[in-house]
Amino acid sequence: KINMVAFGKDVFTELDHIIRFISDKDLEFRFIEYMPVCSEIYDRDKFVSGSQIENLLIEKYGFVSQEEKGKIIKRIYLRNDILGRIGFIKPVTEQFCNICNKVRVSSSGELRACLFSRKTLNIPTILKKSSLNDALEEITSYIKLNSKGPNIKSIFSNKESSSIRMVEIGG
Repeated sequence: KINMVAFGKDVFTELDHIIRFISDKDLEFRFIEYMPVCSEIYDRDKFVSGSQIENLLIEKYGFVSQEEKGKIIKRIYLRNDILGRIGFIKPVTEQFCNICNKVRVSSSGELRACLFSRKTLNIPTILKKSSLNDALEEITSYIKLNSKGPNIKSIFSNKESSSIRMVEIGG
């Protein structure tokens, strides 16, 4: 799978290249909506909704949607004459925070239970001061208490964004 943030209107002109690229490859090319992470550099004008690209795939390129059981957070599009698939993750226009089960660990060992949470837990520090069982208990407790961060739609619609840079998060 190849993930790409849908960033700016150039993504529409790149579709021809992407379709050619996946035509003979058994892989999924996945678009992820550009999220309001890092207020210093987030450019709202670069936002392209997944639906805009999906509509173009259907109308111009003849792709059809494939339903995936239990896959609420992503959609897959296929075309009979192409081996690859095009998928979408739309965290801004189709928020899925309530079912998200992802956590991130930065290169410095900071655990973040939500991409938009400012709260972190330093795993190396906990491992140094606790037994392994106690550390696992503290990490599990942290994840349960902090896994549902701020509502991404409110962050996006209120013209706010996080001050956290993706490079600091582990993405």
